[in-house]
Amino acid sequence: MQVYRGSAASSGEGAYASAIAAGPGIDNLVFRLRPDAWIAGTITDEENEPVLNATIFLFRSDASAGFTQNFSVAQVFTDDRGYYRFAHLESGRYFVVVSAQPWFGSLAWEQRESGADLSSEERALLDVVYLDVVYLDVVYLDVVYPTTFYPGVTDSASASPIVVNAGDGFTADVTLAAVPALRVRVRNIYSDPEHPRGASRQQRVFSIPITPPSQGERTVDDSVEIAGLPPGKYVLDVQSYGPAPSMRSTVIDLTGDMEIDADRAEPTTIRGLIQMDGGLSLLPRAFIRMWNWHTGEMLDTQIAMNGEFSFDSGFVVPGTYSVFVMNGQNSIISTLSATGAKVVGQSIQVSGSIPISLNVGLSRTLSRVNGTARRNGQPFPGAMIVLVPENPENNLPLFRRDQSDSDGT
Repeated sequence: MQVYRGSAASSGEGAYASAIAAGPGIDNLVFRLRPDAWIAGTITDEENEPVLNATIFLFRSDASAGFTQNFSVAQVFTDDRGYYRFAHLESGRYFVVVSAQPWFGSLAWEQRESGADLSSEERALLDVVYLDVVYLDVVYLDVVYPTTFYPGVTDSASASPIVVNAGDGFTADVTLAAVPALRVRVRNIYSDPEHPRGASRQQRVFSIPITPPSQGERTVDDSVEIAGLPPGKYVLDVQSYGPAPSMRSTVIDLTGDMEIDADRAEPTTIRGLIQMDGGLSLLPRAFIRMWNWHTGEMLDTQIAMNGEFSFDSGFVVPGTYSVFVMNGQNSIISTLSATGAKVVGQSIQVSGSIPISLNVGLSRTLSRVNGTARRNGQPFPGAMIVLVPENPENNLPLFRRDQSDSDGT
């Protein structure tokens, strides 16, 4: 008997791997293909005009890893009709997210920065399309679009999931509503010419960082001003360059124009170290994850080759977080300790006190459980086999599962 192992097609509940035991009595294998699904739509503004060059993110909600996770699967841009399309999708549960700027945003920014008046043609175009928001004295349209979730909401908790089955299509049109633009000025960013620094910002969508558009940036004395931002919560990173580069981050809740001193941007206050028996061995893109299964909040961060890692603590709300390490087979957590948080099993309980320091030990020792799934005394292929740890609520990373092969093993 020969055994062939391959990845089974996804059924909408994640991809499983099964082996096919081919031999006497097994001479006909059938592989069923399912048609693709698609999601498409048109992005318009409040005047029912198409929004060009908007970035459309497609997120998929999936529980195949043992916990519900929203992850980015694709992104496209709208064309001159405001139209977008995601093709060749597996069946599943999706979210559509739109990030865009009004078409006149860069034009208004350039006009304000240069101090030059618009041409008569530009003024006429603005007057016709957006007469109600044009200030003819300065001709500056200081509005932006917030990050918007289908069907047209700005809060991810209110986003509507889109469920498609094999061969289905779904039309997800979104209308964007402009809001007053805000700006952040980071002071003292250029205070030391010998140690240059830069400032950048990120926004989290389903716990995944994205960089929202802005109207522009400008230098004012020793400061940098980022203009044309919608209200929301951002991570502001201050990067120091030179012989000893470093990063300081702070989380800001932008509800109005604000100023921040770059020298007071705090270092990340959730830090940790990964260690391993016999010496650390990490994959190039190994990362650590904190997951709050009560709220669905999930934070990922890459592990440096020396084992160090850090999280943006401003996005960590009090609660219980399971700790996962993603490093191939060498990802079994053997020890977990913390200061500033309580450890229970393979979870930490965050009460809100900071800073928090984690120490994670990985084991090189792997165990194996073998068996055969049977029904009515006969081998049962395609059965899900789950190992459930003791005290499962605090030991979610210890769950294991497999799918039985065609001979039930």
